[in-house]
Amino acid sequence: MELLLNALLEYSQVERSKENFQFVNIFNLLNVILSRYANDISINVEFDKNLSKVVASPKKLQIIFENLIENAIRFNDKEVINIKITSEETDDYWLFSVKDNGPGIDMRYHEKVFVIFQTLNRRDDVESIGVGLSIAKKIVEDFGGRIWVESEINNGADFRFTLNKHSIKRKLALPLYTKSDTPQISAKEKFYSSAT
Repeated sequence: MELLLNALLEYSQVERSKENFQFVNIFNLLNVILSRYANDISINVEFDKNLSKVVASPKKLQIIFENLIENAIRFNDKEVINIKITSEETDDYWLFSVKDNGPGIDMRYHEKVFVIFQTLNRRDDVESIGVGLSIAKKIVEDFGGRIWVESEINNGADFRFTLNKHSIKRKLALPLYTKSDTPQISAKEKFYSSAT
C-alpha cells in the first residue's frame, strides 16, 4: 500500500512541479544518474559520442532518463546488463534512445507498458508498481514530444523519445533553437562503464 501511495504522489508531483527551462548537458546528467550504479560490475552503459545540450527542464529530463534506465536494469534477465544511450538532433526536435539487451517486449504490449499501474511481470517476480514509464510518457508529452518502444521478444528493448523544439519555444516565448544554434558537448569519445 505504501508503494502505491508513493507512486501516486510521484505521478501527481510531476504535474505540479515548476518547470525551469535551461540548457541541459546530457552527458553530465547521465553521469549523475549512473553514479548510483558505479559499484555494480554487471551494468555497462555506453553513451553516444556526440551528445548535445538540449533546452528542457533539467529535473523533468532527469526523471525521464532515471525511469528508462531503471526499467532497463530492473527487467533485464542477463548476467551482464548492457545499455546504450544515443541521441539525434534535427531543426524540429531532439531524439533520444535508451536501448537494452533484456528479454524484449512482445509487440502486443508496446502501448500497455506506458499505462499507469500496468506491468508485464508478476509483482512477485519483480517489485514494480508500474508507474515509471507512465511518468516518463507524461513528461515527454508535456514537452510536446512522444515516447515509444521498439522491441521484439529475446531482442532487448529500445525506448525512444523526442523533445519538440517548437513546443519548448512556445513555453519559453523565445526564438526556436535550431540544430546549428545548439552548443555541442564533447563526450571525449569514451563510454561510461560501471566496471571501470
